[in-house]
Amino acid sequence: MTGTIVVTLDGSELAEKVLPYAVALEKTTGAEILLLSVVVPVDTWLVAGGVYLSDKRLAEEADAAQRYLESVRERLGREDIRTSVVYGRAAAAIREIAEEEHAVAVAMTTHG
Repeated sequence: MTGTIVVTLDGSELAEKVLPYAVALEKTTGAEILLLSVVVPVDTWLVAGGVYLSDKRLAEEADAAQRYLESVRERLGREDIRTSVVYGRAAAAIREIAEEEHAVAVAMTTHG
């Protein structure tokens, strides 16, 4: 099997628990891994008191997410793993990337 395994990560230890399973799936299927983080843009925030994040702050979050994904790739010792940070609502963005990548699987953990 070829294709992509989209691994969604949010920076938490819980989310990273999926990594051994994604790597095992990659080895058995021949698919490649894409580490994905989603940054939620201002227009999708429901924030009390009218406090919104600036575009600069969102760009900083995206940069931090990219650095995080690269650190995960380095910890795995895998230069062949791709990374991507996108803006959007998490579920819709994950679905869109999975479709674009012709994903054979989306690997993620549940929240606590």
